[in-house]
Amino acid sequence: MHEEHMKAIKKRAERVGSKVFTFTITDFLYSKGRQHRYVVKCDCGAVTTLPCISLERALRKKSTPCEQCKELQSLYDKKDNLSKILAETNKQLDNIEYEIIALTVPEAQRYRG
Repeated sequence: MHEEHMKAIKKRAERVGSKVFTFTITDFLYSKGRQHRYVVKCDCGAVTTLPCISLERALRKKSTPCEQCKELQSLYDKKDNLSKILAETNKQLDNIEYEIIALTVPEAQRYRG
């Protein structure tokens, strides 16, 4: 095996036990002739086995490799977006109601209770 490859394997194995973003690297699986993999445990409790390249891509993007957390984050993003749309729609509805009042109620009656 090439010396550089062995250095890379050793470096990857040293990551075991480290905490990164929302997950902890719990194990490094190495078998000759097969893809090297990390076992990671997310803060949500999910345990996932990932190829090294997937974990390294997640590290570069500063994101979680956990599918459950990705889905949860996606749902929170959708909720926030819908809340913004709802707030804007309510504001437009209020403006329309004020315009209707302005057109249908005589001005003298608007301010009397």
